[in-house]
Amino acid sequence: MSETIAMPLDLRGTPALTAQQLVLNKAKSLQQGKSFQLLSDHDPKDILQLLKGLGADFNGEYRESGPAMWRVQVSKRAVETSNCCSGGACCG
Repeated sequence: MSETIAMPLDLRGTPALTAQQLVLNKAKSLQQGKSFQLLSDHDPKDILQLLKGLGADFNGEYRESGPAMWRVQVSKRAVETSNCCSGGACCG
């Protein structure tokens, strides 16, 4: 489970290119295991597609789906660690 950053990124009324840049900057600076909410006045599916382009570490989960507002939880997955003494090559 990821920890949410308290202040949501409110994109309502923000031009599309500016909104995309704001989300990409915030996502790139996001620490692993953390998340933030983005608010939009339209479906941010185009922005979520851009995040997928950054790699499999990012996930967007709709929390509210319009019609007046969309709220999406954007998370950066935590790195999984192994307790195995052989660095993950356990034989059982």
